[in-house]
Amino acid sequence: MGQFATGVCVVTTEVGGDVRALTVNSFTSVSLNPLLVLWCLDKRTKLAEHVHELTGYGISVLAADQQVLSSYFAGQLKEQAAPTYVFEPMVGGPRLAGAIAALGCRLERVDEGGDHWILLGRVEAMFLADEPRDPLIWFGGKYRGLRP
Repeated sequence: MGQFATGVCVVTTEVGGDVRALTVNSFTSVSLNPLLVLWCLDKRTKLAEHVHELTGYGISVLAADQQVLSSYFAGQLKEQAAPTYVFEPMVGGPRLAGAIAALGCRLERVDEGGDHWILLGRVEAMFLADEPRDPLIWFGGKYRGLRP
């Protein structure tokens, strides 16, 4: 699966009044009418313990210059100080400031998919950055950029 290039997103949601965030690349569009998207959550994550409590979430599409945030929300920077980041309010769940796009979703359903949960959401809000920027890409186990 590592030979399939994907964008990188940070999913945000609120659990017990606290914002939880994690990096995912298992995100895809499902339907245009109604507007539905899905992403997959590893059952071993802390957020998976609360999967059946979720009502909504935000999906922030990361820019190429946000690699450190992707690594941080993937739990890869344990020995380093947290990078600076800000969550902006949005319907469904907060969005990560600086993202090139974001979706606010209401959770429609959760299904089992082996060692992951499959979360289907209805898009209720959209954000697009004012200035176009290159996306952060994941391919072959490494971050990549676009080449003209």
